[in-house]
Amino acid sequence: MKTMADLKGKKVVMGFSAMRTIDPLVRAMLATGGLTEKDVNAVLVPNVVRGADDFTAGASDMFFFAFGAPKVREVDATVAASARWKFQKAACRPPSNPAARLSDAGGAGTVYIGVDHPMGVYAWDNMIFTNSKVPNDVVYKMIETLENNKADLAALLPALREFSAASLYKDYDIPYHPGALKYFKDHNIAAKAVK
Repeated sequence: MKTMADLKGKKVVMGFSAMRTIDPLVRAMLATGGLTEKDVNAVLVPNVVRGADDFTAGASDMFFFAFGAPKVREVDATVAASARWKFQKAACRPPSNPAARLSDAGGAGTVYIGVDHPMGVYAWDNMIFTNSKVPNDVVYKMIETLENNKADLAALLPALREFSAASLYKDYDIPYHPGALKYFKDHNIAAKAVK
């Protein structure tokens, strides 16, 4: 399977009863290949870990997981070479998430399993939420700690190589915590456009 359309008639993990945000993403990705859940054989799973385990056990033909996650490496090491998959860039539009984008991955020296050449990977920003009762200095220190330990973050999860404090401040239509705003102001970080 090299495109989303190739999943037609295949066993596809769906449901995600314990991770309610995942199922709409799977449906949106199927739509990029002109498919709906009626075009596939749904394998109901509660979460992404179970989906990966079902793939390893042969109960599904694909699984959904965060790109670069250690579980993907575990599955790759477990699955026989004849059943290994390769992700390829699909010529399709991303689901209607205005913050979604294709992020470059792969190529020489890649850390991603199954990606042996450059390709675009569907990506979006993860948000860190808190409430207004959290002290400003706690939020400020959290951003400072993340920024000062980027190398350690990347060592734990290579996908975090792209992290920077500057990338945290984007022009989303949400209020930012005063502690975060103080950090951005103190470090001359302006809000970037969402693209």
